[in-house]
Amino acid sequence: MSATNAAVEAWLEKMIGALGRTQEAPAAEDDGTAPAAAEESELAQAIREAVAAGGVNVALYMVGDPTNSPGDKEFKRQADVWAGNHGAFGLKGSALKIDCAMPLSQDPGALVTQLLARLHAELGDGTAVPLANLALFTHGGSRSMQIDSKGEGQDEGWAKAGGKVVEDLVAAVKSAVSGGTKIHLYACNTAMDKDEGKAADDATRTDSFAEDLAEMTGAEVWGHENAAHTTGNSRLVRVDDSNADGNAERGQIRDVLARKFLQRYEPPFTEAQMAWLDAEVGVASAIQKSLRLSSKVTKDVDRHQVFIEEISVMGFDALFELLIPAAAPDAAAFRKLFPQHDQIDKLVDGAAGVHARFHAALEKLAAKIHAARQQPAFPQVDGAP
Repeated sequence: MSATNAAVEAWLEKMIGALGRTQEAPAAEDDGTAPAAAEESELAQAIREAVAAGGVNVALYMVGDPTNSPGDKEFKRQADVWAGNHGAFGLKGSALKIDCAMPLSQDPGALVTQLLARLHAELGDGTAVPLANLALFTHGGSRSMQIDSKGEGQDEGWAKAGGKVVEDLVAAVKSAVSGGTKIHLYACNTAMDKDEGKAADDATRTDSFAEDLAEMTGAEVWGHENAAHTTGNSRLVRVDDSNADGNAERGQIRDVLARKFLQRYEPPFTEAQMAWLDAEVGVASAIQKSLRLSSKVTKDVDRHQVFIEEISVMGFDALFELLIPAAAPDAAAFRKLFPQHDQIDKLVDGAAGVHARFHAALEKLAAKIHAARQQPAFPQVDGAP
């Protein structure tokens, strides 16, 4: 063998040996001694279930001064019930809990930020955690809410939409806003119409706190137009900026349900006819009255309150579909809407009272609408009678 051939063979042997050393060693058989993957916590599983259903729910309430102001106890009571009925996640100290409402021991933006960070840490895999519902239980006004935390046992301060407290809350919420995120303001007056005579797209409109919050967060915001017990107040308003004109669009429960009722007629009414009928017959006002129950109507007002407070969670479409059938909604209908709710019996009872009054109002309205359509002033379509 020539010196050249010998050198080539030596080089080949060296390369083959090197390749052999880089090959993967055969996988060792599992003899049961390898550590098993850590099982996920029950909380992590609950978070994943919430995410799969659309997002997590959060409830915050005003601490106030329950000792010297007994009415301040109501915020915690209502928030605790809501949190339990909706599987709300919250922090109790540093511990993550479910069915837990959080007091405003800090400003709401800080609490939401801390909670979202703790939820992400519990999952530990970078899964996005959207916010489905954020409920605030506190005092409210047409342009501000009492959410500026002053610490335990002290009255929270008032915060306006343009201030740092609300801006911090908006920043925290926007990090977790999804297409279905809702903010519920269980507080007086937060959705009061400040410029009732101006159109929704009028740039000179003065917006309510709820409208400002909707524009700032991109979420759907629900509030109340007046000062009343906000878990039993049917003067609900839904606001969102659905047409990107810079102004929030307002939807009053009375107007939305009136429109849905009139749209069921055959042949369908035109926009002009619906407006005329509402002005002539009072469709919206009659429907609003039917949603009000007093202690004279029901012995357990709280059962009615439980139903009314869920309207913002279910939305106007679901509400109408529950009320329009001849039979009142049963437990199965509510379990489908609220699988975690533990007061289904109260929802059924409250809805039954509202359903009866709603249909009594519709029966009277139908007769009035029939008579009104015969009037010469009833708007015609293309000159047809």
